[in-house]
Amino acid sequence: GVIWNKLFRREILEKYHLRMDRDISFCEDFIFAMDYILHCERIVALNAPTYYYVKTEGSLVAKNMNLKKIAAMKWSVMQYYDDFYQKLHTEEEYKSRKLEILSFLIGFSKDDASIPGIPGTKRLGEELPAVYLFDRLPDNIFVNHYYKSKLISRYLTAIGLRYNLKMEDVAVLMVLHFVKTGATIKEIANYLDRSQAMILATVQKLIWKKMVQIQKVEITNSVYTLDAEAMKIGRDIEQAIADFHAVCYQGMSKEDRIKYQQLEECAEKNIQRILSDPNRGMTSEQTE
Repeated sequence: GVIWNKLFRREILEKYHLRMDRDISFCEDFIFAMDYILHCERIVALNAPTYYYVKTEGSLVAKNMNLKKIAAMKWSVMQYYDDFYQKLHTEEEYKSRKLEILSFLIGFSKDDASIPGIPGTKRLGEELPAVYLFDRLPDNIFVNHYYKSKLISRYLTAIGLRYNLKMEDVAVLMVLHFVKTGATIKEIANYLDRSQAMILATVQKLIWKKMVQIQKVEITNSVYTLDAEAMKIGRDIEQAIADFHAVCYQGMSKEDRIKYQQLEECAEKNIQRILSDPNRGMTSEQTE
């Protein structure tokens, strides 16, 4: 992926004349890293940060890029990827994994992956998501949803640290854990409220880790399911949900807990009924 979280040996750069491609304005760091990997005998991963890097908003989105330039650059990037995979694998391995490679290239060529945005400044080493307690705000559905989502994120982050995964990786695995028949990139992105480009990159990484597999390959709607390596994570996800409920039900009697669950199910069905009809769910002022 990116190069700002890696240290490169200068002798390898000079020996093989590895340089950035000046004609490519996005994914250039990923392509550079792929070229570098081909010449490495050993790669060492450090779990503890050795330095801090401040990542700020870039000017990439402000560049004057027309559709023709974007299409040309995307085609170049796709050629880089395909060439890299052919160098990395033997001919038989490349053929056996061609469906996975083509699925990624097809997804990358779509609009959501045209020019990914650059996230805001973040200091490396922040393992747990920050939570703000709004003492001055009265309890309401928006604040309560915020707290619940933060608690879930904390549990997913803990699972990720156990398996050397990011919280976003575990979130994708959670979706596929519950959707046994598989899900498309669009469906996963919609459920997690993330861009399809972000989900596509996450799924591709999980495929190479043998945690996600392609169940069905189509031009626009490839279906993904969990692979064997992710089955043990499914048990941790189930335990995280049990822990979440234990926190929510703390201090409740068995009868209160059952009643609370029944009321929650009723509320969820009401919400699903409204969301299934695009003409409903607006405020009374909007419908007048």
